[in-house]
Amino acid sequence: MYTQRSTAQHVKGAQPDDEYYWREIFVKYLNYWPVFLLFILIAMIGAYACHTVTRPVYDIKATLLLQDDSQTNDNRSSLQSMGIAGSPKSFGNDVEVLESRRLIAGVVSDLKLWVSYKVVENHLQKELYGAECPITFNLVRPSGKRDQNIIIVIKNAYSFTLKTSDEPDEESTGFGFNSDVNTSAGLWQIIPTANLNKYIGSTIIIQLTDPQTVVAASRNRLVVALKDQMESSAVEITYKDQIPRRGRDFVNHLINLFNKTQVNDKKVRTKTKLDFIDRRLDSLSSQLNYAQKQVEPPKSSHAVTNRQTQEALYNLLLQKREEVELDYASTLSNAQLIDVAYVIPLKPVKALVPFAAALLLGLLIPAGLIYLKEAIKDKITNRRSIEKALLIPISGELEEANLRTPIVTDDENDKVGFMLVEQFRSLRTQLHYLHNHENKGRVTLIASSVPGEGKSFVTSNLGVALATSGKRTIILELNLYKPVMARIFNLPELRPGMSNYLNWESLKEEVIQNSVTYRNLDIITSGQFITNFSELLDRKRIEILLDWLREHYDHILIDTSPLQVIGDANIVAHLCDITLYVIRKDFTPKSQLSFINNLCIEKQLPGMSIVLNGIDSVTAAYKDYFNTKG
Repeated sequence: MYTQRSTAQHVKGAQPDDEYYWREIFVKYLNYWPVFLLFILIAMIGAYACHTVTRPVYDIKATLLLQDDSQTNDNRSSLQSMGIAGSPKSFGNDVEVLESRRLIAGVVSDLKLWVSYKVVENHLQKELYGAECPITFNLVRPSGKRDQNIIIVIKNAYSFTLKTSDEPDEESTGFGFNSDVNTSAGLWQIIPTANLNKYIGSTIIIQLTDPQTVVAASRNRLVVALKDQMESSAVEITYKDQIPRRGRDFVNHLINLFNKTQVNDKKVRTKTKLDFIDRRLDSLSSQLNYAQKQVEPPKSSHAVTNRQTQEALYNLLLQKREEVELDYASTLSNAQLIDVAYVIPLKPVKALVPFAAALLLGLLIPAGLIYLKEAIKDKITNRRSIEKALLIPISGELEEANLRTPIVTDDENDKVGFMLVEQFRSLRTQLHYLHNHENKGRVTLIASSVPGEGKSFVTSNLGVALATSGKRTIILELNLYKPVMARIFNLPELRPGMSNYLNWESLKEEVIQNSVTYRNLDIITSGQFITNFSELLDRKRIEILLDWLREHYDHILIDTSPLQVIGDANIVAHLCDITLYVIRKDFTPKSQLSFINNLCIEKQLPGMSIVLNGIDSVTAAYKDYFNTKG
């Protein structure tokens, strides 16, 4: 089995073709489709597991309408004149109170949010809350260590066992419900709930967390903001929680504590006003008694006026005292609840986010790995790298194919080599333009830098392609060190060849062999090995042979040794018209590009153009598309 790679066609200039470049990149990554599929599958399984295990985070909202508890303008003016009216209310202060650690700490303490319960089901932990819980943890006397887990197994309706670890064979101690248990967490009890029977035999993890840690985490999940800073005193409270009911309880209790705080603060302010008014009333009462004595006969008009003023002020203070006492007796908050805590339903798009992220990662990770693999390679990996480094046109590309025989047109290669057949036909057409439309005696040198780039493969198949088009073609094998033409075309290996002809051992008629299988194609094999083959190439005899072949053949293809190994190609280059220089993708080292460029600059080889061998093959669904330009 022969493994060969290949390409076809177009681009005469050295300017990169962006459209073709992106096609090439797409094909390269498309060949890794099993890797992409595997990564996407793994990522999707991970996303599904994450979606199953991780609870979504819900938004819980409530709305409050804050009111100014200051008096009306008339009342405020009268009290301000006495120095007992408050300033206009700042609703921003209420927002700060709602977000305060003191208020949140009260919620955490009252709802015992520093305790959480989880049941172990199928090796996974599911968090329980409220009526779902089979037990309640009661900390009778705490110790210094609060952050820890207490693991119990509910044996029956009366008792449980305490485990010191989650190992299945761990020995445990039995306790009764409502009994005192003393551990490093302190003295505590387990109180059963009405839901206990559903969890008999279950493992329950009681997670204790420092209350201050819970307060800080709850504060980070809480957002309180005025809906309209300028015109509205409505406040929207938003809280995030994985358990909707717990989130609603948190917000509702936060509002209750806020209202209680408002009422208590209002009572303190009102009591201060009452005390002030009482002191003023006592003072005015003394002044009125004194004024009463001053207005006894003989009456003084000034004393009468002063007494009447004091009486009016006294009566006003009595009236205000009644109003303030009513405020003091009131237990209503100045915050009106518009919307009780409610849960915002999850958007369907949110549920798809983990899967969309998994799909993206499933594409990006293998793409990154492939790119990294290509970046660290010391091999030529694509057409664009050649176009950027060389001022030499690419005349043909040959794709990768697993061939059964070396010649792509053989029947054995019918199912795997049809793209290569078209690509060699395209290279045959390109050769016509490279030779400036010459009809006869065209000499083409096939060269490469290192062994294994496919030079002999290109020579033999291009010769067949030319011969099948009716052109008389002959192949000269000058690769004496690794001859392959006799094997490729099933020719006798002991037949005299180029070495025998150049060494005056055989005539040209004796070394030319006809290929029976391929009409119009003749071959001169390398012949027997001799040590001075390079010196023989430098003599007049090969020039005489080529002159005769130009007269009798349309195309002469010369297969030489790799230039980095043996310089035979340089010796015969001046006898050739053009050079097809073979580069093999993922095989030819990048360092060879500078060597090839020097050959072009120094004009060591005539009419150089590149044949890129071994490009990525295209799947059947895309073959027509990628072989159509424009």
